Amino acid sequence: MVILLTDGESSDIKAPKDYAVIAELRAQNITVFTLAIALLALSVLTLFGLRFTPW
Repeated sequence: MVILLTDGESSDIKAPKDYAVIAELRAQNITVFTLAIALLALSVLTLFGLRFTPW
């Protein structure tokens, strides 16, 4: 199992390399869970009625 933390801003692995990475993970029966931290933080701010203001 892999837990991937990301800000969700860019993709680091693009086609056609992504297929090779996915195939290798599947071959080794590895599951990847992704947590998008930036989106989670914005969701929490919204939940409490706060606004994000970039500097």
